[in-house]
Amino acid sequence: MLIVFIFLNSWRSTVITGLTLPISVIGTFAAIYALGFTLNIMTLMALSLSIGILIDDAIVVRENITRHLQMGKDPVRAALDGTNEIGLAVLSTTLCIVAVFLPVAFMGGLIGRFFLQFGVTVAVAVVISLFVSFTLDPMLSSIWCDPESQKTAKRGFFGQLIERFDQWFEGLASRYRSVIYFTFGYRKTTIAIVLGMFVVSLLLVPRIGTEFLPPPDQGEVSISLEANEGASLDYMAAKVGQIERALREFSYVSSTYSTINSGEMRGFNKALVAVQLVHSSQRRLKTAETLGPIRRRLSRIAGLEISVGQRSEVVGSIKPLQLSILGDGDEELRRISDHITSVLAAIPGATEIESSIESYDQRWLFGYAARRRPISACRSQR
Repeated sequence: MLIVFIFLNSWRSTVITGLTLPISVIGTFAAIYALGFTLNIMTLMALSLSIGILIDDAIVVRENITRHLQMGKDPVRAALDGTNEIGLAVLSTTLCIVAVFLPVAFMGGLIGRFFLQFGVTVAVAVVISLFVSFTLDPMLSSIWCDPESQKTAKRGFFGQLIERFDQWFEGLASRYRSVIYFTFGYRKTTIAIVLGMFVVSLLLVPRIGTEFLPPPDQGEVSISLEANEGASLDYMAAKVGQIERALREFSYVSSTYSTINSGEMRGFNKALVAVQLVHSSQRRLKTAETLGPIRRRLSRIAGLEISVGQRSEVVGSIKPLQLSILGDGDEELRRISDHITSVLAAIPGATEIESSIESYDQRWLFGYAARRRPISACRSQR
């Protein structure tokens, strides 16, 4: 709102345009409730994206009304003429936003399920802001006299500073106008420059990379341990102790919490170590960058199959790349799994390649024993 006050140079205009935000957000909440949505990551992200857009229509309408007031018109006539003059442009801008985000709600598949509430929320929010800018803003402008909108109005110290800013901005706008005239005079050159920028931006896409969800830096690492079949609880506890002592060698490890034969890691030969890192301000490495050093250090501990991954509240502790295989019978699945595992192992940088077919076989063998002897152990250290 401070930026709005600096550009409009009037606290009344700032209040009139600022009312659009709470009205649009509250109205969007009502629409979210009516459509059966909830306040989740997608709807809140849509609202955060829309905040900057919601006030745009009101600012444009209010600024044009102020221009008509400076022409000497009375407030009612200035509100009517200013809104009518700029109405089509504001309507077109808002409908363009709706045309961009609303089709996202009709996408199919998993992506469509994610972005249904996102697209609808953005569209509803901008439509409500358009309605407010065409109704409430002109009405308040017509009945709330604003003497500060006149160029001859007396201004205080801060008003004079903002007026100097207005003069500098007018000079910048004049130079920008000369750039626009240049583009009109050299159309082919302008088109060539724009096309060149577009081609260069496409060449940067391979360097930027793509991913479905970026890995969050929450400072949580999950370590899965598995010993040979038939390992005792005492043996596994000793191995977990070695893991914990190795983790304490890293300065960015804050605490650890270890469990044996619990949760999905059923069996005396399986354990899970949850690692909490120090706050991001106290370490130079991101959570994803700590996985390599931890993995290399723990690989020196014999007798264990170790899997190190980043813990995420969105996708859990699963590996970033998973392949699902369908086949006729266990033997066919095993053959395909072995082939894919060997191919992935030949790829540079691929680590901790596992096949879940062995895990499922072991669950059938030890599931009954685990139910009869639900013995587990846990340990927490700082």
